[in-house]
Order: sequence, then structure tokens, then C-alpha cells
Amino acid sequence: MAGPEDVISKLNTSNEYVEMFKTAFPEDENPVTFDNFAIAIAEFEGTLATPAAFDAFLDGAIEELDEKQKEGLSLFIETGCIACHIGPGMGGSIMQRFGLVHGPYWEYTGSTNHDLGKAEVTGLESDQNIFKSPSLRNIEKTGPYFHDGSVESLNKAIEIMAYTQLGKKLNEEQINTISDFFKSLTGKIPEHAL
Repeated sequence: MAGPEDVISKLNTSNEYVEMFKTAFPEDENPVTFDNFAIAIAEFEGTLATPAAFDAFLDGAIEELDEKQKEGLSLFIETGCIACHIGPGMGGSIMQRFGLVHGPYWEYTGSTNHDLGKAEVTGLESDQNIFKSPSLRNIEKTGPYFHDGSVESLNKAIEIMAYTQLGKKLNEEQINTISDFFKSLTGKIPEHAL
């Protein structure tokens, strides 16, 4: 966004957006304003924060996670995944080299496109293979995985991440346990966003 005037100008070039703003802000004589744009964006972003069992667990409702999910949480922390997948979004707030311990990443993901990550933008060799660490919220619903969608299976993605990022080989039971924990991160989509 270059500025508020540019946003409003672009919105006004779309009949669809103009009609949607009229519907969303029926009391306004001229509903396509920057303030209404900000309200619409905030409303949309609110639909992205889907409350999950894990949130209730963090608030003290320990019964919200079953024993397997609690084991998965412990294993997630002990394995070191929490170093990148932190905060309310369980990630999404830092950038990290993909293939930190074992790389390059494409040898493990089978990626045919060898994306250089942040280096594609900066041109710096030191930024090669650096990507945003994604949020794990709703992760069981958001495959295929990785920046290029190269891995279909969540369990395979867990295996790859443990090895490439932390140098740890997880067995099938450990991978399943972490995957079970991830189910507690799947939230309910607000009714108005369906």
C-alpha cells in the first residue's frame, strides 16, 4: 500500500468491492473509506485466529488435551521444535534457514524447484534457504507442506523438520505423537467466516 488514497482508488475500481463495502457499511453514504477498509481487514484477520483446544489448555483446562496430545506437546518441546514455533501462533514470527543442520532442504523434501528463500529478494548469499517459520495453527488442515508444497504428509513433514532443523531422527511413534498434539491446534472457524 503506497498510501490511503491509493488503497481507496484501487478499491473503487472494482464494482465487486464497492458493492461489498455498501453491504458491510449500509449506514455510510460513501462506504469505501480507509477507516472502513481497516475495519474490514481487522474483521478478516479475526477469522484467522481460530480458538483451539490448545488455547483452552493454556488457560488451565488441562482436560482439553488427551494424554497422547500432552505427550506430543512434551515431545515437541523436548525435541526443540519450540525454538522456532513460538508464541500464540506457534510460529510465523521468525525466519530460519531450512536445512539448518542437514541440507540442502530439497534433498529431503524432494523439491524440484530449488528456491533460495530470502536470498531471492535480498540477493545475499547469507540469506540462501532462509524462510519464514510458519504458524502451526490448523497445521493438520493446511497441507501440502513447506514453502513449495513439496510434501503431502504431515507426518513426513514432521520427520523432515526434526532431521533438517534439529538433527534428530524421530521414530514413527514419536512422529505420530507430535502429530496428535498438532490436532489440538486445529481451531473452530467463526460462523460468519464460513
